[in-house]
Amino acid sequence: MKIVIFVCLLPLSLGARWHISNCPSECPDTEDIVWAMGQYCNVFRNKCFFDGVNCFRWSIFMRPMRIVDKVECQKHCDSDCSKKGPPVVEYYKTEVKHFRNICESILHTCRTGQIFE
Repeated sequence: MKIVIFVCLLPLSLGARWHISNCPSECPDTEDIVWAMGQYCNVFRNKCFFDGVNCFRWSIFMRPMRIVDKVECQKHCDSDCSKKGPPVVEYYKTEVKHFRNICESILHTCRTGQIFE
């Protein structure tokens, strides 16, 4: 029984290692927004950042995200930011944005596509 389990899992673990080594390690800072659905709407600076996160998700056996259009993604923006948390300061290009908590920052990104630095 142990041998069967080992044999079944071995190709998956080797595949995960191979896949991680082929993930992008650096991405350009260019802004070409990618909207993607996993459990929630996710916004990425560009496809390289999306590929890096999706590659990592695959390697730990999480369901990969899929690229969708802005309208489809925004239908799934989490709007309940009633949880308390420390205030957050974010930077978008030359603007400084203040939020009551990290949830509001994430909600703002989901609604606007503004990716903070």
